[in-house]
Amino acid sequence: MKKIILLATIFVAALQNIAFCQNSNAVNNAIGKLKTILTDHMVEKAFLHFDRPYPDYVAGEMLYFKAYVTMGERHQPSTISNILHVDLIDKNDVLMRNISVQLTNGTGWGDFNLPDTLQKGTYRIRAYTQYMRNEKNPYYFDQFISVSSINNVDRVAENTGRGLKPDMQFFPEGGNLVTDMPAKVAFKAIGTNGLGINVKGVLVDNEHKEVAKIASTHLGMGEFSFIPEAGKTYKAMVTFGNGTQVALNLPAIQQKGTTLSVNTDDPTKIAIEIRANRDYYRENVNKQLNLLVYYGGALKHYTPKLDNGVLGLDLPASSFPTGIVKVTLLAENGEPLNERLVFIQNPDLLNLPHPQILSLAQRFPSLPEQLPMLLSKAFRS
Repeated sequence: MKKIILLATIFVAALQNIAFCQNSNAVNNAIGKLKTILTDHMVEKAFLHFDRPYPDYVAGEMLYFKAYVTMGERHQPSTISNILHVDLIDKNDVLMRNISVQLTNGTGWGDFNLPDTLQKGTYRIRAYTQYMRNEKNPYYFDQFISVSSINNVDRVAENTGRGLKPDMQFFPEGGNLVTDMPAKVAFKAIGTNGLGINVKGVLVDNEHKEVAKIASTHLGMGEFSFIPEAGKTYKAMVTFGNGTQVALNLPAIQQKGTTLSVNTDDPTKIAIEIRANRDYYRENVNKQLNLLVYYGGALKHYTPKLDNGVLGLDLPASSFPTGIVKVTLLAENGEPLNERLVFIQNPDLLNLPHPQILSLAQRFPSLPEQLPMLLSKAFRS
């Protein structure tokens, strides 16, 4: 009997070891493939810089632009493509014009002559290289422009959003709302013209009890915090800046799961916090999690153990270049749990003199060498 129990114990341990190895191999294979893509597969991206800050034109005018094409995750000037294709497309997605722009070290210049017979409306500028067309999700440049008719040939109602209502989107930090876990929810209110619109209101539960205040702070954007409770649903009762009132459902609440928060209030570090609610923690206690930190073409992999309901990790901000960092949390078997984007601002940018100060220094070359930079700092402050 003892031999049978011993053999059963060894068999179960072997199965657990095989399962762990399989999970570990799955995660390692995924990480290896991701690193291969980052290092061996170059992605091109295009951007057009127009001749005016807002792309509003009148039929008969010239539209001038400068083109930038970058490659890789560090956005270096592309050496892959020499030609950029730029399309002018109407509101019915009909191609009106196409030009080819010669690229030198990833940059080029071009223009469109907008015919004076062009009807008033919204048009689209699209830019791409042939290399981009090989991608499953290519990074085409796509920008809407507004064209006014010089002779009012096409009279369009001023209120193009007539009959439409403003909308509001909710973005829980880390991607999920989880029962009994503190939640921070960002939101974006959009008017009928596609631009941000002010909004205010309250968050209520299914018993119509107020849970949190909602108020935008800039261009229809803002955030609120609350703790979702088991068995409850939540609605945002809001009033938009144009007076429209709506009730909007929040995303569904997960009964068990994890949350991921990233804090950069301290500019010297990236504070990462992982929380597991009671049900998830009981099922996965002491299991290994996988935390991937992706930035500028590089990848860091951390393997915290779920030995507590709250896990914290502080990373020095100085180890990352200025830019966007993506933090992804995976379960032991490689299942994605949460994801968060964060912007890192380090003192690694060029400190250029203010143009007016630089002009002054050029006119008076006898000024001390460090004076233009000192004056620029004072000017900015």
